[in-house]
Amino acid sequence: MPQLELKSLVVKLEALKAKKLKQLQEGLVDAGEALKALSQDIVPVDTGLMKASATVRQEFNDPAKPTVAVVYTAPYSLYVHEALWMNHPRGGEAKFLERPLRENEDILTEIILEKVSKN
Repeated sequence: MPQLELKSLVVKLEALKAKKLKQLQEGLVDAGEALKALSQDIVPVDTGLMKASATVRQEFNDPAKPTVAVVYTAPYSLYVHEALWMNHPRGGEAKFLERPLRENEDILTEIILEKVSKN
């Protein structure tokens, strides 16, 4: 009988693990969307192409390690992000993803934890 109880416990733990991984993925997506919104406030704009290219992508390389990427897909986005010396006459600044991530780390973490802590 104890072996059956152990198998039942393992089944329940696996179900809980799957549920929490799903919640983690959802929390990462929500935090990614929040980061994207924050970055939109300071992304440099010339034609609007780069700003419009912002997206939140779910990465499914390893189901046990949920991952989300917030990216700007315009070909020059990385250059503009890293070019601290560039002038942006219409507003915006370099590090338009990195700065909001650093400045809002606690808020973004809370978004994730809120999702994961649900029953």
